[in-house]
Amino acid sequence: MWKGCAAVVVLVCNLCLQMAIVFNEAAFETMKYPCVAQQFISHNAVLYKIFVVGKAHFLVQRPSIKNLTALDEKTTIFFDSHDVSKPSASSHLNEIDQRVSTQSPPDHRVIAAVARQFRTKMNLLLFGIDLIIETATRKHYIIDINSFPGYEGVPNFLDALGDTLVDRLNGCSVAEQTSLSASAQLQKLQRPSRPANVGSAGLTGVGGESSD
Repeated sequence: MWKGCAAVVVLVCNLCLQMAIVFNEAAFETMKYPCVAQQFISHNAVLYKIFVVGKAHFLVQRPSIKNLTALDEKTTIFFDSHDVSKPSASSHLNEIDQRVSTQSPPDHRVIAAVARQFRTKMNLLLFGIDLIIETATRKHYIIDINSFPGYEGVPNFLDALGDTLVDRLNGCSVAEQTSLSASAQLQKLQRPSRPANVGSAGLTGVGGESSD
């Protein structure tokens, strides 16, 4: 079993972005500790970022690590996550496997439920969730949570942020904003569906009230 490692650093700095993919236990001797280890899951080089702003949430598609197996490589791969997963990133590590059919987007109802649950449990109004979908099984995996992400690629972010601040000034709690979000989602499901907006930055404007 091979895993990816990221150094654990309290402050946001370049070291936080240094990653490694290791293919055998012996390679762990080359790692810098402390670090976090995660099992690698093939997801066809597609990362979904869920950005939550108050009662609204947005889904943005980003490039990610290509499909790999323990038979593909023997040497540990070191890389900077920004070189792979930024919107404009171009790397041999994020090449999509052309043998795999185009991956369909995640279920918007699942995304809405994830955003709602984390918003309530963490009592936060501004945060981001990184999600991947396993190529073979279509299972959804949450691989990271950010307390205050950059919101790059989110449409009308300032409008959503302004609405959130107004709600807070009016005394609307996180639980109440979550209830408002759930109500908006129900209304959206009751209306005729329309295709998701797929642009150069990926799927955007999904969920909440700001996508209408």
